[in-house]
This record gives sequence, C-alpha cells and structure tokens, in this order.
Amino acid sequence: MNKGLYLIGRLMLGLIFFASAMGKITDFQGTLGYMKSKGMTMGTEVFLLGAIVFLLFGSISLFTRIKLKWGVSALLLFLVSATAIFHHDLGNPDPMTAKIEMIMLMKNISMMGGLICVSVLNDYVD
Repeated sequence: MNKGLYLIGRLMLGLIFFASAMGKITDFQGTLGYMKSKGMTMGTEVFLLGAIVFLLFGSISLFTRIKLKWGVSALLLFLVSATAIFHHDLGNPDPMTAKIEMIMLMKNISMMGGLICVSVLNDYVD
C-alpha cells in the first residue's frame, strides 16, 4: 500500500477535527451558547471540554498514528453524539434549515466512514 497516500489521507481527515477543536477553544463561550440553544442545558461545560479533548486526541492520533484506534474511537464517539444531539432536525419547516441539517448529517456519516477505513487500513501499513 502507498504509505504516502495513507499519510495524506489521515492528515486531510484529521484537519477538520483539529480545526473544530481550535474553534471551540477560541470561541468557548460562543460554542457554549450554541450548545445551550440546541437544548443542552445541563453539564454543557463538561461536555464541551470532553469534546475538545476527544477532538484534539483524535486529530493528533490521525496525524501521528500514535494510539490510532483509540483516537478513531474517540472521534467516532464524538461524531455519533454530536450528530444525534445537533443534526437531527431534518423535518424543520424551514426548507433551508432542513437542507443544512441533512448536509451536516451526511458530512458526519461520511467522516465516520473515513475514520473506519483509516482504522482498518492501519493494520496493513508498516
């Protein structure tokens, strides 16, 4: 297998998670406000800190291959949770909101698939 392409793929996949973590860190209060606006009113700060840790650990594991399966697992847990909590409003009466929710849902499902592929392919790369 081409190790260079595997590295490029992992880096490209990891960038979105790293950027997401940095955005949450640099706009912590804004992110808290968004989470609360979506109905997450209890333990919001704890969940946000956990999300940041999962995103940083997962993206760094993608970049370095250190504890890759654990990092992929953390990112999958983050994605499943975030998708269920924040991207479920597919029946919104506003067609644009419903369309955006569908795009976000499909983006997260696609990233889950990419993460699973990276995890499986890792067993074949030396």
